Amino acid sequence: MMFTDPNGNPQIHNGEFSRNHPGGSLGRAMFYGDLAVGQRFQHEPEFRQWLVNRIELGKDRFFNESVPLLVTPRMAEIMLERNAGNNRKIRVNNVDGFVRALQAGKWVVHSHGISFNEKGELDNGQHRLIAISKSNVAAAMSIAFGQSAQATYVIDTGTKKTAKDALRHAGFPNYVTLSGLIQLKRMIDDGYRSRTGILTGEEVLEIAESDRERLCDAAAIGCRVAGSLKCSGSQIGVAAYYILAHEPDKVTAFFDRLSLGNGFLGDMDPTRTLRDRILQGKYKHERIQMAGDVVMAWNQWRRGRKTGSSKWPINVEFPKAI
Repeated sequence: MMFTDPNGNPQIHNGEFSRNHPGGSLGRAMFYGDLAVGQRFQHEPEFRQWLVNRIELGKDRFFNESVPLLVTPRMAEIMLERNAGNNRKIRVNNVDGFVRALQAGKWVVHSHGISFNEKGELDNGQHRLIAISKSNVAAAMSIAFGQSAQATYVIDTGTKKTAKDALRHAGFPNYVTLSGLIQLKRMIDDGYRSRTGILTGEEVLEIAESDRERLCDAAAIGCRVAGSLKCSGSQIGVAAYYILAHEPDKVTAFFDRLSLGNGFLGDMDPTRTLRDRILQGKYKHERIQMAGDVVMAWNQWRRGRKTGSSKWPINVEFPKAI
């Protein structure tokens, strides 16, 4: 999201402590979209003193700042100095998700921001602050002081909203299978060996909306086959996604054969051997192997081969559907 002054003029922050501006500090005259953000600081000592003053006030009472604070990368680093180790272990995937949101201009300001306890320790917001520092992008965040030191044991202990929740809320059918399908597709498209990190709910929803028809069709196929063979619908679904670029009638015929177990071309039919492996539970602990094997079996069937391997050598590139 772009930072602007009240007249809509861009105010872009690229990692400096605070942008100098004719006439001095912008104070409350800074907007994050339509949202006014609070105190601005021209120099690091000014911010450090403000933070110390707030923490001192927080020793006697709990309070929230009336408007969100515009946090620059350097401000984030200063606040992280008070991360006393009472927080949870850093989850790299969480940080990376926040970094992607910041860099894409999709940061969302909400009530769960930064908080310091009555001892002056940072007890909430470490992942967001690390992301601001890592991305070199400023962001608006709500901030509270004087929180009970015991609160750290109950913060974020409830049920978290997941990518599945985001898809369900948006009305997508087969949202459980669809969520896993999109995560697997990301791994495959980015090189499955690199493990680029789990997509956030917002990212999964954006991908789902950008290619809705094909992804929903693939998830439906995954659910149908998984219901018959008691296997991972997401792995079947991600294979179906790549295969769906071809003739719909042939795609339907192929997955009917796999699901129902009829129309094979002989005992060594590649689709039959794939089906047997699925029913024998050979893919129970494989995250992506079955998806590759489904595409391999499709390719063999498309070539009209009655025999041949449908086993994907996992040390080579994911197969392309023909």
